[in-house]
Amino acid sequence: MQMHKKHIALATLSLAAIAHPVHAQISSPPPAEASFTVSGYAVEGDNPLGEAQTQAALAPFVGKHEGIERLQQAATALETLLRQNGYGFYRVVLPPQDIGGVIRLQMFRFTVGTVEIKGNQFFSNDNIMRSLPQLANGSSPNTNALARDLALANENPSKRVNVTFRQGQLDDTVDASIDVKDSRTVSAFVLLNNTGTAQTGNGRLTLGASHANLFDKDHQATFTYTTSPTEPGRVHQWGGYYRAPLYDHGAMVSGYYTTSSVSSGVVANTINVTGRGDFAGIAVSYYLAPKGDYRSYLTLGLDDKHFRNDKITTLGGAALFPNYRTRPLTLSYTGRFQKQWGQWGYNLEYAHNLSSGGGNDNAAYGANRAGATTSWNALRYGFDVAFPLPAQWLFMARLRGQDSGDALVPGEQFGIGGALSLRGLPERVLSGDSGHWGNLEFWTPALAENLRMLVFYDFGRIRRHNDATLPSASVSSFGLGVRWSMGKQLSASLDLGHVLSGRSKLPAGTSRDRAHLNVSYQF
Repeated sequence: MQMHKKHIALATLSLAAIAHPVHAQISSPPPAEASFTVSGYAVEGDNPLGEAQTQAALAPFVGKHEGIERLQQAATALETLLRQNGYGFYRVVLPPQDIGGVIRLQMFRFTVGTVEIKGNQFFSNDNIMRSLPQLANGSSPNTNALARDLALANENPSKRVNVTFRQGQLDDTVDASIDVKDSRTVSAFVLLNNTGTAQTGNGRLTLGASHANLFDKDHQATFTYTTSPTEPGRVHQWGGYYRAPLYDHGAMVSGYYTTSSVSSGVVANTINVTGRGDFAGIAVSYYLAPKGDYRSYLTLGLDDKHFRNDKITTLGGAALFPNYRTRPLTLSYTGRFQKQWGQWGYNLEYAHNLSSGGGNDNAAYGANRAGATTSWNALRYGFDVAFPLPAQWLFMARLRGQDSGDALVPGEQFGIGGALSLRGLPERVLSGDSGHWGNLEFWTPALAENLRMLVFYDFGRIRRHNDATLPSASVSSFGLGVRWSMGKQLSASLDLGHVLSGRSKLPAGTSRDRAHLNVSYQF
């Protein structure tokens, strides 16, 4: 069977879909108005669909027919079902036969002939092929699975992969071309910001290293150490983050560990610290087949968080509050959509605490928060959107939130304040069982090479159960920011925030103005 098109494209993948019309061939073409009865269909060839699914698609075309038009429609309906299930490289034809009774349909498939890989400098050909198992020689790629493989492969921060198809040199084959844009896989970096406190030093210095292709299998690892330049003996945050794709299963496995001597910060560029202690977690993300420009995945995770309170003592040196542990099991869904006009994404997460491990008991919970028990649940969510405006302006917005009907221990409360949430305030200055924060930003066009300014409005609200002292609080701020970079190595940001409302809800002595500085350099 010959292909009739020079270029083939797969919908939703920037790939070419094979457009091959179905041709009916009848041994002796009947008059246009000839009547006959079809009692069923027999599909010959390699059919990847189940028999029940196949016959269900053909059932509407059983019965009395006038001419062969509806026979052609039956073949088209089956081919449409194949494409919907990702079998875009299969074709259905109506072969020469006597009409009436059981109609034969023949199914053909195109297989991968040659595969050409172009542009890769830092990733081997074997690595590229392992990340796209659907392109094995002699296979007929499932377009849904291939789209998922591409989405998973492009999660690697050091490579971008795109696939196109063309007519194969041999009959019934397609040749694939894989275009790769990659960069160095090993890097070290230095981060400097002022997310600290007066007690532990305002500055934070982070040293880190990352590898994006361990074992030539796209395994990624990041390790960081954070301290205070002015109080190095009081601030120690160690962290590691590791993730590995499972391409044959369309999944990503990740894990982390961090230990912190202070109650806030970001470790390994990924983990938000919400208390002193030791924290670890593992998660499995399953990537769903993309639909057009929409990408999504499901994640099942388990965290173990041991919060330490031994530094909070009485005058006699005894711990004022006992250590406690949370062990939340989480299930989340993440979706992302990107078009030329902009992009948006969101996530929903449900967390349920598992009552196991030392300190994960009602006595420890109640001593740290009145009314808190280990039987807690929380719903967390996030939303991001960005799109260009006229005259090269840019609009960006973010929303993060948590809802819980339970009284939560401090480490699981939702916090607001700081450079990454509500600017103009110290880090995590307010926290509650439920809450949300949001950012609205308008970015100017480039004022110079890699230099832009922005104006922002931030807002947030927290709510606490069974807390007469501060049942709720709402705060807002606005300000100006600057973003500058030099290539991919050096970048800096500065935000000047001013608290507009809610100052009376803040701890005594909290300033209503604050600058947030962040500088990063990558080797």
